[in-house]
Parts: sequence; structure tokens; C-alpha cells
Amino acid sequence: MIYDTKEKKFLDIYNENLDIRRLIKNRVFFVKKDNTDLVVKITHIKKDYEWDYGVDVNVKVSGIIKNWWGVERNVNSRYSFHSTVSRNKDIRSAVNGDIKNFLKLFGVPGYNVVIKKINVCDKV
Repeated sequence: MIYDTKEKKFLDIYNENLDIRRLIKNRVFFVKKDNTDLVVKITHIKKDYEWDYGVDVNVKVSGIIKNWWGVERNVNSRYSFHSTVSRNKDIRSAVNGDIKNFLKLFGVPGYNVVIKKINVCDKV
């Protein structure tokens, strides 16, 4: 049973209206906090297939993350992190709030937004 939710309406509008899709995909987020300096761009939005509601967001990221003792780590460097899992976890925790707040402007509740795929590059 599929419920008529805000996320379903948003995804229908996102898939049908090219201008809305361009507006969302052209937005660049500059995440500058005490421990991060990241540039983030949304690359794709799709339905979460594990649940009837929810939105999966794919992002493209470049920049620097500082760890708790102040060492700068480039997200694109292979040797800056122990594993890609820890790198992606740090990126998700740094970027999650900005992406959720942006999608709230389109009527998507923040608790339904999940950052899935992270594409790391030199420049966004």
C-alpha cells in the first residue's frame, strides 16, 4: 500500500519538472564549520526503496575535513583516511544538516532524507 505523502508528491514533481530538477542540482553548498571546509553538490534524488516514504540523495563532494586534533585531511586523498567507510561517515555527518534543510524548502521532512552515494572529486 503506497500512501500519498509529501515525499511522493515531491518526487513526482522532481521527475516531471525539469526546471525544479535543475534548480536542485545546480545548488552548491559550502559547508564551513569548525572542522570542515567542503563544497557539496546534489547529483541525484530518488525514492528510498526500503520504505514507502523517504528520499535518497546522491552527492558530489570536494574539500577538506579536519579531525578532532586539527589535522587537515583532503577527502579526495586515498591516504588521509583509514577507509572509505570512515571517510563517508565523516562527510555524511558534516553535510547532512545542510542537505536536509535545503530539501525542507521543497516540503520534504528532514527525517526522510538519507545521503546514499558519495562521489568524491577534486573540484565540484
